[in-house]
Amino acid sequence: EIYVSTTTAGSVGNVTFGPHDILKFDGADWSKAFDGAAAGLTPSGAAKHDINASWLDYALESWTFSFTQNSRVVPGISGRVDGMDLVRWDGSAFSLWFDGQDVGLTVKTYEKIDALHVLNGDLSPIGGNCLAYLLVSTQGPGAVPAYGGGQIKFGGEDVLGFCLTNAGVNTAGFWHMVLDGSDEGMPRSSLDSLSANAAGNVLYLTTKGVFIVDSASGGHSMIYRYDTATGEFSGPFFSAPAEGLAPKVDALQVTGLLP
Repeated sequence: EIYVSTTTAGSVGNVTFGPHDILKFDGADWSKAFDGAAAGLTPSGAAKHDINASWLDYALESWTFSFTQNSRVVPGISGRVDGMDLVRWDGSAFSLWFDGQDVGLTVKTYEKIDALHVLNGDLSPIGGNCLAYLLVSTQGPGAVPAYGGGQIKFGGEDVLGFCLTNAGVNTAGFWHMVLDGSDEGMPRSSLDSLSANAAGNVLYLTTKGVFIVDSASGGHSMIYRYDTATGEFSGPFFSAPAEGLAPKVDALQVTGLLP
């Protein structure tokens, strides 16, 4: 199963959707996995919610999202939600799960989250007592405190790892670098969405445009694979446009293994 959100509204098959929805492709057909309007999100206008990173927790039947825009009003959450924050939908209500400004994501342009995957906390190679281990990429370059001291400078093509030790309004944890994209040949700020296998040693990603690195060669809204053991990109293994989805993909989750 492949879950995606898109930058603009559209339709595929008999499914009409907006940027506040999440679609599922089961290998043959598209369906709507998350209905943003039914949850109180806005599809258009000045107050719209454009989901640009998402993760489905099967065990808790909950979604975690970030939004492209800053200063969003989200039902049930006090104050405004910015692009470096993550909100959780438990099937009936939203809550603030990750406050990016608490942990060093303070620039409301480049440091907005635009790619996310969440792994079990015991997979974190840093810290201890991690409630979850987040894989995160941002819209552009920035810096966060490094585990052990100093700073990590990153770009929008990089993937950061975060050991989450406290969630919610007092978010806490530790950062480290997982994938230095420019060192691996990725164009600057090219990464647009992110997923991973259960062990976290295989990353899946889409890009903002043409992507030719190692044996990977294609365009936007296609899923590429990065193997952390070999340091090699390959693919694409899936093309949303080839399956009838015209708007650009900007959020991704892969369940199971692509070839």
